[in-house]
Amino acid sequence: MAALGQAFARNLVFHRSRLGLSRAGLAREIGRSPSHVRLLERGEREPDLGTLEALSAALGVPVGELFVDRADDDSRDRSTEELLELLRARPDGDLRLLIRLAHAVFDASPRNETGPDSPRARRPRSEPTTGAEHRGRRNRRPTGDSP
Repeated sequence: MAALGQAFARNLVFHRSRLGLSRAGLAREIGRSPSHVRLLERGEREPDLGTLEALSAALGVPVGELFVDRADDDSRDRSTEELLELLRARPDGDLRLLIRLAHAVFDASPRNETGPDSPRARRPRSEPTTGAEHRGRRNRRPTGDSP
C-alpha cells in the first residue's frame, strides 16, 4: 500500500474511533456496507469521490485531513511519553539538574541556535540592554557625596 493509502487508512480508523462509531455505524452514515468500510480501513480498497465526501461529512473533518500522514507525530508522541515516564520517577533535585543539562545541550547545538522552535527562542529572556547602558554603569565614578 502506498504511503498516501496508509495515511488514509490510519486516519479513517482514528476519526471513526474518536467519534465512537462502529464500522457498521459509519457504514450507515455514508451509505456503504460495513465490509466496504473494513476494506477502506485496511487499505484494500480506494475510496471514490462520493465516498470521500460522505466520510468527510460523517467524520466532521475536511477531506484533506483524511490524507495527512501523522506517522512522525505518533513517534514523537511516544518518545515524549517515554521521557515523561522517566522524569516522573525521579526526585525534584534530579529534575532541576536534568533541566539545566537539557538547556546546556540544546543551547550548544548548532541546529537549535535559530528559528522560532529553538530552545533559546522559547525560553523567556530578560529585557535587552544596549552597550551604552553597560558602559554607563561601568564607567560611572563615585561622586564626593557618597560615603
